[in-house]
Amino acid sequence: MQTKTFIFTFIFSSICMAAPDKDFEIPIGEQADIVRETSELKLQEELSVQQKKTEANFQINLLAGFAKLKPMSFEAHGNTINYAFNNNIAMLNYQFNHYLFNNFGRLGWLASVGYSYSQHEQALTSTVLHILPLNVGISYRGQYTSTQAVMPYLNLTYENWIYFQRGLEEYNTSISYSYGAAALGVAFSLNKIGILNSRNEAEMNLQYKRLNNDNYVVQLGGALAL
Repeated sequence: MQTKTFIFTFIFSSICMAAPDKDFEIPIGEQADIVRETSELKLQEELSVQQKKTEANFQINLLAGFAKLKPMSFEAHGNTINYAFNNNIAMLNYQFNHYLFNNFGRLGWLASVGYSYSQHEQALTSTVLHILPLNVGISYRGQYTSTQAVMPYLNLTYENWIYFQRGLEEYNTSISYSYGAAALGVAFSLNKIGILNSRNEAEMNLQYKRLNNDNYVVQLGGALAL
């Protein structure tokens, strides 16, 4: 009898425990307003992570083109060689720019070294004139916004052109001439135009330089910001 009573009590208790409590309710919160939360959400700046991109102050340029030179004569040990320069001669330049001021456009200094040569043939001798243009000066760049894709620039330089004539020993000589020069150019940002997607800003430059002795140089090349 006690056993039956125990079984009945256990079953009845289990049923009562399993029965749901009608008073138990899960509260439903206020419906979220996504539009309002989005408009009111403000992200704080983390300076260690969010950094504004700054324009590079250093730039290297490699320019190739041609030079139009006036006729020149070189004398060595009583021997005179005349270079008519009837045709344009190829010229290569390596140029370095450092921009110091970025207030209204960009202003800085530049230095470059170039190379060209011309060969002279005559009956009994052959000579080669090596030309090494060196210059230093100031550069102004018309870059006013960080998204500007086309930028004109002006370079004013002091030029020292060194000429080495080489051939037979009696024709070897060297001399240098100093000039003032002004160069006008335009730079096209390949990154901002969408042609390249490189880590460093890459450009294409077209430049015309005029020397005070009426010689001039026209060059096209590329530039990379550092």
